[in-house]
Amino acid sequence: MIKLNDHYFIAWLKVVKNYDFTIVNNAVYVDMSSLEYSESLKEYQETDKHVLKEVRKVVKLLAALTSKSK
Repeated sequence: MIKLNDHYFIAWLKVVKNYDFTIVNNAVYVDMSSLEYSESLKEYQETDKHVLKEVRKVVKLLAALTSKSK
């Protein structure tokens, strides 16, 4: 089990690689070895990380532009 903080990476691991995660005391742990982590992180950084970063920016922009002021 490896403790991770990057929610986009954790989501990618779940969706693309089918890794399970567990939440304990507000921390997220993924059931994988350190070798699996290293290989997956490298793949993530070379493929989808940049796309997800841009998606996050657009989602934040949309939320800001469409939220109603109270």
